Amino acid sequence: KGSSASTVDGIAEQVPSWISLDEVRRLTKLENYPPQEAFDLLAKAANEENYLNKASFFRAFNDIVEECGGCDNDDDQDRLVLVLNKLFDLFDTDKNGVVDFQEMASGLSVLCGGTRDDKLANAFSLYDYDGDGFITLDEMTHYLSCVFKVMFQTQPSTKEKMGGVSAEALAYATAQQVFLDFDINQDGKLSFEEFKEWYTQENN
Repeated sequence: KGSSASTVDGIAEQVPSWISLDEVRRLTKLENYPPQEAFDLLAKAANEENYLNKASFFRAFNDIVEECGGCDNDDDQDRLVLVLNKLFDLFDTDKNGVVDFQEMASGLSVLCGGTRDDKLANAFSLYDYDGDGFITLDEMTHYLSCVFKVMFQTQPSTKEKMGGVSAEALAYATAQQVFLDFDINQDGKLSFEEFKEWYTQENN
């Protein structure tokens, strides 16, 4: 955990001033896609073990951007390359040149467009890592740490507002609070209805 937190810190220090969540959404064109549609396109680039290397990651995004009419100009093209490099490095925490598709999809979900219902259904399926129809505290912590990594990377001020804590520490504290407030029957897991209650309140 410590090493990935310091990796995030190291990357955050090098973030150019023009990077923002909206700008990254625009450059990657993910704002034009509901989450499931975007992930279907990215999933095609993953190998049988559900990993993407940098070349397949870039190819997948190149297809997404081209499908939306390409980059507006050379500056945007340069910025996109920089953003994609940073996003890939963010999830390649052990620096072995590959990223886990599910972790990456979890983090990138914050950049996607679509309706609230699209996002709700997709978020639940991403949080529910083992597909059993419920979300455990560990699953929620894991998902939120992926989301907060992208938030910290694309909006460095977010980290300052949170008192400089790591994405992992913030994810753990947030998940604990969510379970305290929304695990109504206190069975240690969130049903879809309990999750929907939290997600809807969080996004209002």
